[in-house]
Amino acid sequence: MKKPKLLNEILCLNSYISIIDNDRVLVENCKSISECNEILVRVSTKENDIEIWGSELTVTNYTNTSVLVEGKISSVSVARKSGRL
Repeated sequence: MKKPKLLNEILCLNSYISIIDNDRVLVENCKSISECNEILVRVSTKENDIEIWGSELTVTNYTNTSVLVEGKISSVSVARKSGRL
């Protein structure tokens, strides 16, 4: 049975993206980092793949639920994982 969206919010199951100026991106409630180099950091969440593009990118803080990417951010994109509605 699919959980209602409000229940996901109450249980903090949703992912959150915070963009701070053009030099930091914080992704909360993520599962893993699937790619990481100086121009691209790709982060997987339960339902989405998040791509952070820029230059001089580094992951400065990585915990089991969040990722902080710093550098010169040029774009952030979110794509729904295939197989999801």
